[in-house]
Amino acid sequence: MMRRQHVHFLFAVLGLLETDHKRYIGRLLDQKVIDRALRDMFQRELFPEWFQEEFSYDPLYVIMSGLRECFSQAAADLLVRLDGSDFKYHLELSEDEALRLTDDIPIERSTAQALAKELDILIREYESLRT
Repeated sequence: MMRRQHVHFLFAVLGLLETDHKRYIGRLLDQKVIDRALRDMFQRELFPEWFQEEFSYDPLYVIMSGLRECFSQAAADLLVRLDGSDFKYHLELSEDEALRLTDDIPIERSTAQALAKELDILIREYESLRT
């Protein structure tokens, strides 16, 4: 099971994404856009080592191992909603709720905000490649 601090850190970052990216988080996960963006950020060592150690990237299947487990744990913790009709994740955290998630982990709020901005940039980049 993914450690709670890892889930809270990831969802602090995801909760600070642009509204459109949060609205379509399920699609971004299904299309592996989040996987690719996180892989790029991990390769550039933007995330803390304690966080990166829980994830690995499978280039054959283009998935970030541990990411879906994180989403499952977040659904159990009510950080993300899983719609029973279409089985898609819906991220509805406000900025304040996302920032409060950093209170129980060894990370500054400004770090989560900076990571969210970088993730937004990469998501836009990968989305533009799909069109």
